[in-house]
Amino acid sequence: MAEPTDTNRNEQNRDDAQRAKRTALSDRASWRIVQGVGLRIKRFLDRYSIIYAILVVGLVLTLTTGNFLTTNNLVNVLRQISMVSIISVGVFFTLVAGSLDISTGAVVALISVTFSSLMVFYNMSPILAIILSIFLGMFIGLINGLLITRLGIPALIATLAMQYVCIGVVYLSSGGYPISGIPESVVFLGRGHVFDLYWLPWPVFIMVVIVLIAHFISQKTRFGRHIYAVGGNPEAAYLSGIKHKRTVVYAHVICSALAALAGVIVTARLNSGQVKAGEGWDFEAIIGTIIGGVSIVGGRGYVFGAMLGTFLVGLLVNGMTLNNVDSNVQKIVKGVVLLFAIAFDILNVRRRNKS
Repeated sequence: MAEPTDTNRNEQNRDDAQRAKRTALSDRASWRIVQGVGLRIKRFLDRYSIIYAILVVGLVLTLTTGNFLTTNNLVNVLRQISMVSIISVGVFFTLVAGSLDISTGAVVALISVTFSSLMVFYNMSPILAIILSIFLGMFIGLINGLLITRLGIPALIATLAMQYVCIGVVYLSSGGYPISGIPESVVFLGRGHVFDLYWLPWPVFIMVVIVLIAHFISQKTRFGRHIYAVGGNPEAAYLSGIKHKRTVVYAHVICSALAALAGVIVTARLNSGQVKAGEGWDFEAIIGTIIGGVSIVGGRGYVFGAMLGTFLVGLLVNGMTLNNVDSNVQKIVKGVVLLFAIAFDILNVRRRNKS
Protein backbone atom coordinates (compact mmCIF):
# COMPACT_ATOMS: atom_id res chain seq x y z
CA MET A 1 0.00 0.00 0.00
CA ALA A 2 1.38 3.44 -0.97
CA GLU A 3 2.43 5.80 1.79
CA PRO A 4 0.33 9.02 1.98
CA THR A 5 2.16 11.98 0.49
CA ASP A 6 2.69 15.29 2.27
CA THR A 7 0.00 16.83 0.09
CA ASN A 8 -2.54 14.22 1.15
CA ARG A 9 -1.63 14.71 4.78
CA ASN A 10 -2.07 18.48 4.48
CA GLU A 11 -5.48 18.08 2.83
CA GLN A 12 -6.59 15.64 5.52
CA ASN A 13 -5.42 18.00 8.27
CA ARG A 14 -7.24 20.86 6.59
CA ASP A 15 -10.44 18.82 6.36
CA ASP A 16 -10.17 17.83 10.03
CA ALA A 17 -9.66 21.45 11.04
CA GLN A 18 -12.67 22.61 9.03
CA ARG A 19 -14.78 19.79 10.46
CA ALA A 20 -13.74 20.72 14.01
CA LYS A 21 -14.50 24.39 13.30
CA ARG A 22 -17.97 23.55 11.98
CA THR A 23 -18.63 21.38 15.03
CA ALA A 24 -17.54 24.17 17.36
CA LEU A 25 -19.76 26.70 15.57
CA SER A 26 -22.69 24.29 15.70
CA ASP A 27 -22.15 23.67 19.42
CA ARG A 28 -21.90 27.41 20.04
CA ALA A 29 -25.12 28.08 18.10
CA SER A 30 -26.92 25.32 20.01
CA TRP A 31 -25.72 26.74 23.29
CA ARG A 32 -26.97 30.21 22.31
CA ILE A 33 -30.38 28.75 21.47
CA VAL A 34 -30.49 27.01 24.86
CA GLN A 35 -29.48 30.24 26.59
CA GLY A 36 -32.14 32.16 24.68
CA VAL A 37 -34.86 29.69 25.59
CA GLY A 38 -33.76 29.67 29.23
CA LEU A 39 -33.77 33.48 29.33
CA ARG A 40 -37.28 33.61 27.88
CA ILE A 41 -38.53 31.08 30.41
CA LYS A 42 -36.93 33.10 33.22
CA ARG A 43 -38.56 36.31 32.00
CA PHE A 44 -41.92 34.54 31.71
CA LEU A 45 -41.70 33.17 35.27
CA ASP A 46 -40.55 36.55 36.59
CA ARG A 47 -43.49 38.27 34.91
CA TYR A 48 -46.00 35.60 35.95
CA SER A 49 -44.62 34.57 39.33
CA ILE A 50 -48.17 33.68 40.34
CA ILE A 51 -47.47 30.32 38.68
CA TYR A 52 -45.50 29.36 41.80
CA ALA A 53 -48.55 30.09 43.97
CA ILE A 54 -50.72 27.96 41.68
CA LEU A 55 -48.29 25.07 42.00
CA VAL A 56 -48.19 25.39 45.80
CA VAL A 57 -51.99 25.50 46.08
CA GLY A 58 -52.27 22.56 43.71
CA LEU A 59 -49.81 20.56 45.81
CA VAL A 60 -51.63 21.38 49.04
CA LEU A 61 -54.99 20.40 47.56
CA THR A 62 -53.50 17.17 46.24
CA LEU A 63 -52.25 16.27 49.72
CA THR A 64 -55.39 17.34 51.61
CA THR A 65 -58.11 16.06 49.29
CA GLY A 66 -58.49 12.75 47.57
CA ASN A 67 -60.56 13.99 44.62
CA PHE A 68 -58.59 17.00 43.45
CA LEU A 69 -56.40 15.24 40.86
CA THR A 70 -59.21 13.19 39.40
CA THR A 71 -59.96 13.82 35.75
CA ASN A 72 -63.59 14.72 36.40
CA ASN A 73 -62.69 17.31 39.03
CA LEU A 74 -59.94 18.95 36.97
CA VAL A 75 -62.18 19.17 33.89
CA ASN A 76 -65.00 20.65 35.99
CA VAL A 77 -62.59 23.16 37.54
CA LEU A 78 -61.35 24.21 34.10
CA ARG A 79 -64.91 24.52 32.83
CA GLN A 80 -65.95 26.68 35.77
CA ILE A 81 -62.80 28.81 35.75
CA SER A 82 -63.08 29.39 32.00
CA MET A 83 -66.28 31.43 32.34
CA VAL A 84 -64.88 33.57 35.15
CA SER A 85 -61.65 33.95 33.17
CA ILE A 86 -63.59 35.31 30.19
CA ILE A 87 -65.04 37.95 32.52
CA SER A 88 -61.59 38.66 33.99
CA VAL A 89 -60.33 39.52 30.50
CA GLY A 90 -62.95 42.26 30.33
CA VAL A 91 -62.09 43.38 33.86
CA PHE A 92 -58.45 43.51 32.74
CA PHE A 93 -59.26 46.09 30.06
CA THR A 94 -61.20 48.32 32.46
CA LEU A 95 -58.58 48.16 35.21
CA VAL A 96 -55.67 48.85 32.87
CA ALA A 97 -57.62 51.83 31.51
CA GLY A 98 -57.90 53.16 35.06
CA SER A 99 -61.58 52.27 35.50
CA LEU A 100 -63.58 49.49 37.16
CA ASP A 101 -66.68 47.40 36.48
CA ILE A 102 -68.49 45.53 39.24
CA SER A 103 -71.66 44.88 37.24
CA THR A 104 -70.38 41.90 35.26
CA GLY A 105 -71.99 39.28 37.48
CA ALA A 106 -75.40 40.95 37.09
CA VAL A 107 -74.83 41.21 33.33
CA VAL A 108 -74.25 37.44 33.23
CA ALA A 109 -77.63 36.87 34.94
CA LEU A 110 -79.41 39.34 32.67
CA ILE A 111 -77.98 37.74 29.54
CA SER A 112 -78.78 34.25 30.84
CA VAL A 113 -82.46 35.17 31.23
CA THR A 114 -82.59 37.20 28.01
CA PHE A 115 -80.80 34.59 25.89
CA SER A 116 -83.04 31.77 27.07
CA SER A 117 -86.20 33.90 26.75
CA LEU A 118 -85.43 34.81 23.15
CA MET A 119 -85.21 31.14 22.20
CA VAL A 120 -87.99 29.74 24.41
CA PHE A 121 -90.67 32.43 24.21
CA TYR A 122 -89.91 34.01 20.83
CA ASN A 123 -88.62 30.93 18.96
CA MET A 124 -85.55 32.85 17.87
CA SER A 125 -82.69 30.94 16.28
CA PRO A 126 -79.78 30.31 18.67
CA ILE A 127 -77.28 32.19 16.49
CA LEU A 128 -79.44 35.30 16.33
CA ALA A 129 -80.15 35.05 20.06
CA ILE A 130 -76.41 34.88 20.78
CA ILE A 131 -75.73 37.92 18.57
CA LEU A 132 -78.49 39.99 20.21
CA SER A 133 -77.31 38.93 23.66
CA ILE A 134 -73.75 40.06 22.93
CA PHE A 135 -75.07 43.36 21.55
CA LEU A 136 -77.12 43.85 24.71
CA GLY A 137 -73.96 43.34 26.73
CA MET A 138 -72.12 45.87 24.57
CA PHE A 139 -74.96 48.37 25.06
CA ILE A 140 -74.73 47.99 28.84
CA GLY A 141 -70.99 48.58 28.64
CA LEU A 142 -71.60 51.65 26.49
CA ILE A 143 -73.99 53.07 29.11
CA ASN A 144 -71.43 52.40 31.84
CA GLY A 145 -68.68 54.07 29.87
CA LEU A 146 -70.78 57.15 29.07
CA LEU A 147 -71.90 57.54 32.69
CA ILE A 148 -68.27 57.48 33.77
CA THR A 149 -66.69 59.62 31.06
CA ARG A 150 -69.47 62.07 30.12
CA LEU A 151 -71.23 62.61 33.43
CA GLY A 152 -68.15 62.10 35.58
CA ILE A 153 -69.77 59.51 37.82
CA PRO A 154 -67.14 57.37 39.60
CA ALA A 155 -66.80 53.95 38.00
CA LEU A 156 -67.64 52.17 41.25
CA ILE A 157 -70.94 54.05 41.63
CA ALA A 158 -71.93 53.86 37.97
CA THR A 159 -71.39 50.12 37.67
CA LEU A 160 -72.95 49.48 41.09
CA ALA A 161 -76.08 51.26 39.88
CA MET A 162 -76.02 49.20 36.68
CA GLN A 163 -75.68 46.06 38.77
CA TYR A 164 -78.92 46.85 40.59
CA VAL A 165 -80.69 47.76 37.35
CA CYS A 166 -79.71 44.45 35.76
CA ILE A 167 -80.75 42.42 38.80
CA GLY A 168 -84.10 44.23 38.94
CA VAL A 169 -84.78 43.56 35.25
CA VAL A 170 -83.83 39.90 35.72
CA TYR A 171 -86.38 39.33 38.49
CA LEU A 172 -89.11 41.40 36.85
CA SER A 173 -88.83 39.58 33.53
CA SER A 174 -88.51 36.05 34.94
CA GLY A 175 -90.47 36.28 38.15
CA GLY A 176 -87.46 34.78 39.88
CA TYR A 177 -87.94 31.41 38.16
CA PRO A 178 -85.53 29.63 35.80
CA ILE A 179 -86.35 29.55 32.10
CA SER A 180 -85.99 26.03 30.78
CA GLY A 181 -86.52 24.41 27.39
CA ILE A 182 -83.63 25.90 25.43
CA PRO A 183 -82.71 24.05 22.22
CA GLU A 184 -80.32 21.11 22.44
CA SER A 185 -78.24 22.69 19.67
CA VAL A 186 -77.05 25.28 22.21
CA VAL A 187 -76.16 22.98 25.08
CA PHE A 188 -72.86 21.89 23.50
CA LEU A 189 -71.39 25.37 24.21
CA GLY A 190 -71.52 24.63 27.92
CA ARG A 191 -71.34 20.86 28.10
CA GLY A 192 -69.71 19.69 24.89
CA HIS A 193 -66.06 18.96 24.08
CA VAL A 194 -63.98 20.08 21.12
CA PHE A 195 -63.43 17.14 18.75
CA ASP A 196 -64.92 14.92 21.50
CA LEU A 197 -61.76 15.44 23.59
CA TYR A 198 -62.90 15.05 27.19
CA TRP A 199 -60.09 17.26 28.52
CA LEU A 200 -61.01 20.15 26.19
CA PRO A 201 -64.53 21.44 26.94
CA TRP A 202 -65.92 24.14 24.68
CA PRO A 203 -65.89 26.81 27.43
CA VAL A 204 -62.16 26.22 27.94
CA PHE A 205 -61.48 26.41 24.20
CA ILE A 206 -63.45 29.67 23.93
CA MET A 207 -61.57 31.08 26.92
CA VAL A 208 -58.19 30.29 25.33
CA VAL A 209 -59.24 31.97 22.08
CA ILE A 210 -60.49 35.06 23.95
CA VAL A 211 -57.30 35.32 26.01
CA LEU A 212 -55.07 35.05 22.93
CA ILE A 213 -57.07 37.69 21.08
CA ALA A 214 -57.02 39.98 24.12
CA HIS A 215 -53.26 39.52 24.48
CA PHE A 216 -52.75 40.49 20.85
CA ILE A 217 -55.00 43.54 21.20
CA SER A 218 -53.33 44.73 24.41
CA GLN A 219 -49.75 44.20 23.25
CA LYS A 220 -49.76 44.67 19.48
CA THR A 221 -52.42 47.27 18.61
CA ARG A 222 -52.80 51.01 18.98
CA PHE A 223 -55.84 50.56 21.20
CA GLY A 224 -53.75 48.39 23.51
CA ARG A 225 -51.11 51.10 23.80
CA HIS A 226 -53.81 53.66 24.44
CA ILE A 227 -55.39 51.82 27.38
CA TYR A 228 -52.01 51.53 29.09
CA ALA A 229 -51.32 55.21 28.46
CA VAL A 230 -54.75 56.32 29.69
CA GLY A 231 -54.56 54.15 32.80
CA GLY A 232 -50.97 55.05 33.57
CA ASN A 233 -51.24 58.83 33.14
CA PRO A 234 -54.55 60.23 31.84
CA GLU A 235 -53.29 63.82 31.59
CA ALA A 236 -50.21 62.84 29.58
CA ALA A 237 -52.37 60.64 27.36
CA TYR A 238 -54.74 63.56 26.72
CA LEU A 239 -51.88 65.94 25.93
CA SER A 240 -50.40 63.41 23.51
CA GLY A 241 -53.63 63.37 21.52
CA ILE A 242 -55.15 60.13 22.80
CA LYS A 243 -58.94 60.24 23.09
CA HIS A 244 -58.89 59.00 26.66
CA LYS A 245 -62.66 59.12 27.25
CA ARG A 246 -63.33 57.07 24.13
CA THR A 247 -60.70 54.55 25.21
CA VAL A 248 -62.39 54.09 28.60
CA VAL A 249 -65.79 53.65 26.91
CA TYR A 250 -64.36 50.99 24.58
CA ALA A 251 -62.86 49.18 27.57
CA HIS A 252 -66.27 49.02 29.25
CA VAL A 253 -67.96 47.87 26.05
CA ILE A 254 -65.47 45.00 25.78
CA CYS A 255 -65.92 44.13 29.45
CA SER A 256 -69.70 43.87 29.29
CA ALA A 257 -69.60 42.06 25.94
CA LEU A 258 -67.38 39.36 27.45
CA ALA A 259 -69.67 39.14 30.48
CA ALA A 260 -72.52 38.59 28.03
CA LEU A 261 -70.55 35.82 26.34
CA ALA A 262 -70.02 34.18 29.73
CA GLY A 263 -73.78 34.48 30.27
CA VAL A 264 -74.46 32.64 27.02
CA ILE A 265 -72.04 29.86 27.95
CA VAL A 266 -73.35 29.37 31.48
CA THR A 267 -76.92 29.22 30.12
CA ALA A 268 -75.84 26.46 27.76
CA ARG A 269 -74.12 24.66 30.61
CA LEU A 270 -77.13 24.84 32.93
CA ASN A 271 -79.55 24.13 30.06
CA SER A 272 -81.72 26.99 31.31
CA GLY A 273 -81.73 30.68 32.08
CA GLN A 274 -80.95 31.24 35.76
CA VAL A 275 -81.56 34.38 37.79
CA LYS A 276 -78.60 33.47 40.01
CA ALA A 277 -76.21 32.87 37.11
CA GLY A 278 -72.92 34.71 37.55
CA GLU A 279 -73.53 35.47 41.21
CA GLY A 280 -70.17 36.35 42.76
CA TRP A 281 -68.31 36.02 39.48
CA ASP A 282 -67.68 39.76 39.28
CA PHE A 283 -65.93 39.58 42.64
CA GLU A 284 -63.89 36.51 41.69
CA ALA A 285 -62.87 38.09 38.37
CA ILE A 286 -61.68 41.27 40.10
CA ILE A 287 -59.78 39.29 42.75
CA GLY A 288 -58.11 37.09 40.14
CA THR A 289 -57.21 40.01 37.89
CA ILE A 290 -55.56 41.95 40.71
CA ILE A 291 -53.78 38.86 42.07
CA GLY A 292 -52.53 38.28 38.53
CA GLY A 293 -50.62 41.55 38.60
CA VAL A 294 -53.09 44.01 37.03
CA SER A 295 -52.82 47.24 38.99
CA ILE A 296 -55.94 48.61 40.66
CA VAL A 297 -54.74 52.14 39.81
CA GLY A 298 -54.38 51.36 36.11
CA GLY A 299 -51.68 51.32 33.45
CA ARG A 300 -50.03 48.02 34.37
CA GLY A 301 -50.66 44.30 33.97
CA TYR A 302 -51.01 41.53 31.42
CA VAL A 303 -54.00 39.53 30.29
CA PHE A 304 -52.20 36.22 30.90
CA GLY A 305 -51.66 37.35 34.49
CA ALA A 306 -55.38 38.04 34.86
CA MET A 307 -56.17 34.56 33.58
CA LEU A 308 -53.65 32.91 35.92
CA GLY A 309 -54.93 34.91 38.88
CA THR A 310 -58.47 33.80 38.14
CA PHE A 311 -57.20 30.24 37.86
CA LEU A 312 -55.65 30.53 41.33
CA VAL A 313 -58.91 31.86 42.80
CA GLY A 314 -60.78 29.00 41.13
CA LEU A 315 -58.41 26.48 42.69
CA LEU A 316 -58.93 28.03 46.12
CA VAL A 317 -62.71 27.90 45.73
CA ASN A 318 -62.58 24.31 44.47
CA GLY A 319 -60.30 23.29 47.32
CA MET A 320 -62.56 24.84 49.95
CA THR A 321 -65.57 23.13 48.37
CA LEU A 322 -63.84 19.73 48.37
CA ASN A 323 -62.93 20.25 52.02
CA ASN A 324 -66.55 21.14 52.86
CA VAL A 325 -65.67 24.66 53.99
CA ASP A 326 -68.77 26.67 54.87
CA SER A 327 -69.85 29.05 52.10
CA ASN A 328 -69.75 32.02 54.48
CA VAL A 329 -66.18 31.17 55.42
CA GLN A 330 -65.36 31.05 51.71
CA LYS A 331 -66.66 34.61 51.37
CA ILE A 332 -64.43 35.71 54.23
CA VAL A 333 -61.41 34.07 52.57
CA LYS A 334 -62.18 35.80 49.25
CA GLY A 335 -62.50 39.15 50.99
CA VAL A 336 -59.21 38.74 52.83
CA VAL A 337 -57.45 37.66 49.64
CA LEU A 338 -58.79 40.73 47.81
CA LEU A 339 -57.66 43.06 50.61
CA PHE A 340 -54.15 41.58 50.61
CA ALA A 341 -53.96 41.76 46.81
CA ILE A 342 -54.99 45.43 46.73
CA ALA A 343 -52.69 46.34 49.64
CA PHE A 344 -49.77 44.61 47.93
CA ASP A 345 -50.51 46.41 44.66
CA ILE A 346 -50.74 49.83 46.35
CA LEU A 347 -47.45 49.24 48.19
CA ASN A 348 -45.79 48.34 44.90
CA VAL A 349 -47.12 51.51 43.26
CA ARG A 350 -45.81 53.64 46.13
CA ARG A 351 -42.43 51.96 45.96
CA ARG A 352 -42.16 52.57 42.21
CA ASN A 353 -43.18 56.22 42.62
CA LYS A 354 -40.50 56.77 45.28
CA SER A 355 -37.81 55.16 43.14
